[in-house]
Amino acid sequence: VEYYRETRSAANVALLYSSRTVDWYAGVDIPWADRAGLQAAKAEAVGSFNQAFYGFYEILVRSRIPFDVIDEETVAAGELGRYDLAILPNCACLDGAVCRAISDWVRVGGTIIADFETAHYDEFGGRRRTTGLAEVFGVESLNELAGPRRCDFALVGPNPPEYLGRLDAAIMPAPRHNLRVRLAGGTAPIVFCRPLVSNIPEAIEPSDEPFLVE
Repeated sequence: VEYYRETRSAANVALLYSSRTVDWYAGVDIPWADRAGLQAAKAEAVGSFNQAFYGFYEILVRSRIPFDVIDEETVAAGELGRYDLAILPNCACLDGAVCRAISDWVRVGGTIIADFETAHYDEFGGRRRTTGLAEVFGVESLNELAGPRRCDFALVGPNPPEYLGRLDAAIMPAPRHNLRVRLAGGTAPIVFCRPLVSNIPEAIEPSDEPFLVE
């Protein structure tokens, strides 16, 4: 243990574990029972925080990328400055101070990856009209969910950014649900296809609905 005294993490990636989301968001699974008597339960709504968090966690581990798991208090205290990238895995319930701290950090060069309903609720689960990070996301939420999608795909558009060149294909299965958004300063290098009614379509055509926004 003494080898780790007075040390500091060298990670430049942060993964946010949102306790407010765990407490108040309907899309939270309890994957196992514990000794305190908490019973395993499925989420009451689509969009699982647990699956998003542990999915990103596994991506980072498998990619051998050093990272820190941080909480909202760390963000509100202005400590994002030590990181280059912060991942917000469907952190749906974020208070105004956390949203402002993230926005301020992005304005000075920080990068975020976020998904689904991140920041669409306040710290007590009250739904906002749009996400509290709309400005840095470059979108306006239409405040509605799409889905379930049965057979749809997401399509990489023409002239994609360099990082998308690492994909093996320009087409991928779409998630069952998504938050509908309107571009408001951002761009959509990947879009959903037009809705499909069969898993053997005659053609797969792009829609104007964003799948990925930057």
